[in-house]
Amino acid sequence: FADCPMLTTAVFNGNPPASFGSGVFAGAYPKFSVVYPSDNAAAWSSFGSTWNGYTLLGSAGLVTGVSDGGACWSVNYVTGVMTVYTDYYECGISTRPGFSVPWDNYRTIPTDIVVGKGVISIGQNVFQSFTSVTTVKLTYGLVGIGANAFDGCTKLTSAVIPESVTTLGYGAFKGCTKLTSAVIPDSVTECSG
Repeated sequence: FADCPMLTTAVFNGNPPASFGSGVFAGAYPKFSVVYPSDNAAAWSSFGSTWNGYTLLGSAGLVTGVSDGGACWSVNYVTGVMTVYTDYYECGISTRPGFSVPWDNYRTIPTDIVVGKGVISIGQNVFQSFTSVTTVKLTYGLVGIGANAFDGCTKLTSAVIPESVTTLGYGAFKGCTKLTSAVIPDSVTECSG
């Protein structure tokens, strides 16, 4: 698998190989990761978080975190689903000037984005250039979608905006070159372009 620059993940369906050269994945995508199955977690656990210098994601191939605004997020390397939600209070997900969202390193992984309960706004540039995303699921309760929020999601094919949204920021879906369908509800009273 050497010199495969688009290779982002290797999924092993069993125990770690007894012998595995360090150059097997040389030249893979810089954020390349190894995923192992949950029923073999014990065999892989002795490696900690890395194996042969590669990120070892663990049983579900899941990366998780919490954003500055308090939203929980996860990216699943196996299913390609990214989820952002909060159980405790309403919050917005945003970027601060000069900073990026905590999931910035995983932009090429998700094929689906789910913005779940508790998230009331999606800030400027939050999902910009997620180049593998084909679907976005937005939950009722979302009120605003910021400028360039989904700009450059070049594989996104459709967008259904929930009835709760009142504001669409400038270029919210700009550069979504495969977008063939967008449902914009009557609730949208401000659309910047």
